[in-house]
Amino acid sequence: MGNLDDALIAHYDVDGVRFEVYVDKDKSYDFKFGAKSDFGGVLIADDIYKDAKKGDKHTNDMLSKAFGMVDPRNIAEIIVRKGELPITTVQRRKLMDEKVNKIKHIILRESIDPRTNAPHTIVRLNNAFEQVRVNIDPFKSAEEQVESVVVTLRPVLPIKFEKVRIAIKIPAEYAQRVYGNIKEFGLKKEQWTSTGALVAIIEIPGGMQPEVYSKLNSLTHGEVETKLMEK
Repeated sequence: MGNLDDALIAHYDVDGVRFEVYVDKDKSYDFKFGAKSDFGGVLIADDIYKDAKKGDKHTNDMLSKAFGMVDPRNIAEIIVRKGELPITTVQRRKLMDEKVNKIKHIILRESIDPRTNAPHTIVRLNNAFEQVRVNIDPFKSAEEQVESVVVTLRPVLPIKFEKVRIAIKIPAEYAQRVYGNIKEFGLKKEQWTSTGALVAIIEIPGGMQPEVYSKLNSLTHGEVETKLMEK
């Protein structure tokens, strides 16, 4: 078992009853927020408490009633995963930065500027974040918060989530090799010419256009033909 002086107390309430455990301050943070997939090393003491600071432990009967088991490690994993975990200022700032970056990535990948139908740039998006007060919860997923963030940004940065269709033609010498990539992009229609060239239509999130064009040019040494289709 680890040193309790370096531990945090995580807690989780079940039907109004509190359950507390001592956990490693760094490993518990990594586990709860996805940087660590296994629970190894997270639990500091093999006890489930009513009040950890007082050393007041729960009975096996209470654990069984609340969790359907008495194994402290499995119960502790539930407590850390579902419950609350105090984090340091540094950890909170790191988590916030990660969440902001992920939200920005989703917006850049999935949206376009409705005025031009072109993807936004990271510079333009960063400027918008600086112009308005964007409220982000470090403990909620990025996906949950994208919609509210976009509502806040729209007065200074028009944003529209939309898929676009692109017609592409791949020369015969690259067609077979590139076909798998085309399917991953979102293949909607395909036709093989008598010369072996591939003519296809793909559908992608609007913000992915630069990524897709770059990939296709790289795979075909610049010989791909593309056209953004009108609605």
